[in-house]
Amino acid sequence: MAPKISQNKTNDARIWLGVSKKTINPKPGLRLFGFPAERPNTGVESDLFVRTVVFGSGEDQPEAVLSVIDNLYAPSTIVAAVREKVANRIPYLKPSAIMVAASHTHSAPNLISYQSSSQGEGRVEPDTSYKNLVIENIVKSITEAWKNRRRVTARYGAGHANLGHNRRAIYGQYARNEWQDPQRKHTGYFNPKIPFTTFHNENNQIYAIIAGYGCHPVTLGPGNLKASADYPGYFVNALEKQTGAELAVQIMSGAADINPLRCLSDSPRQAKLIGKALAQSVIEVIPQSKPVKLSAVSSRTEPVRFRLRENIGRGPLDIIRGRSAGEFLQTEVQSIHLGDINLISAPGELFSEIAARVRESSPAKYTFVVEHANDAIGYIFTDESALQGGYEVCRGSLSESMERHYLAAAKKALLP
Repeated sequence: MAPKISQNKTNDARIWLGVSKKTINPKPGLRLFGFPAERPNTGVESDLFVRTVVFGSGEDQPEAVLSVIDNLYAPSTIVAAVREKVANRIPYLKPSAIMVAASHTHSAPNLISYQSSSQGEGRVEPDTSYKNLVIENIVKSITEAWKNRRRVTARYGAGHANLGHNRRAIYGQYARNEWQDPQRKHTGYFNPKIPFTTFHNENNQIYAIIAGYGCHPVTLGPGNLKASADYPGYFVNALEKQTGAELAVQIMSGAADINPLRCLSDSPRQAKLIGKALAQSVIEVIPQSKPVKLSAVSSRTEPVRFRLRENIGRGPLDIIRGRSAGEFLQTEVQSIHLGDINLISAPGELFSEIAARVRESSPAKYTFVVEHANDAIGYIFTDESALQGGYEVCRGSLSESMERHYLAAAKKALLP
């Protein structure tokens, strides 16, 4: 049963919003990406989707897009192709206003050329037919979403689920990665909040939900051989079923150094438990959610540059191919402004502490950080962690300095 929500008499401001989702399930045999193990998939455990929300100030003014794909990454090559194709179909929507993010499931096929060793070993190329399938379905979902537009109001709330832990355990001055913590011993920063926005049609029914949570989708490990959206898929499916929403979307929001307390299983049991618990945490507080002031929709993009580190032979080949240490990699940070609500992107895996700093310094009343968006540059870590080492810093990043550059670009993008 959908939660009961009082009529919103204090907020007459509305925007136009449309939603759509498309399945992007792979054929059996296509390799799953996210762990070193060779994993040709044997089928689908839970459907992979493209989930899209299109925002507009007026009925004929689509002005921003959020598409979330069930994949490890949303590489810039995919985003560029989507923006080009949408420009041909919706010419009055700015291509730069399209944000494509990934749910970061480690149980979906590869979309990026990747090299896992600086010695040239472990090279993985995406399957062209699957890559084209994903691109076409993102484009279809965007065009279909705008056809499904409704005039909406919005509300904001936050659930609470202490289901993750900071996997960087500090011993002395150095970090050691401990992937699980079933006994809750780790004391590093973790944000248990589940911020969400519900969008309501003119009958005050929930039409769409955007929710954020910062926890790696690795309940399923290298022993899993079936395609799956991991716990985010079960989370949003439960939200849709229990609220009647046409679409629910989870965004990864500062999950780079956070794992589930129990994870890396061959079975989907833990994914289902976490998804159900997150949904219940949101459902319980929807009746207490607060009206949100909406205003004209806009999007803003700011460039951000990172100096490439030594030994960059490991990582996305689209980025590192032909580049040398000391050169600058330029990518982007994008914001979507909806009035009291701002969405702000991160072009890689964002540390939970940095996501918190973005929210705390944002001029918007409610800020949602969307990591894995518009690019796949690896880990964006804190200045403090750079001195502590660990997997994210030493093996998963392209630069030796990330935080201050990202925060500076995010600050500019969040300006009205």
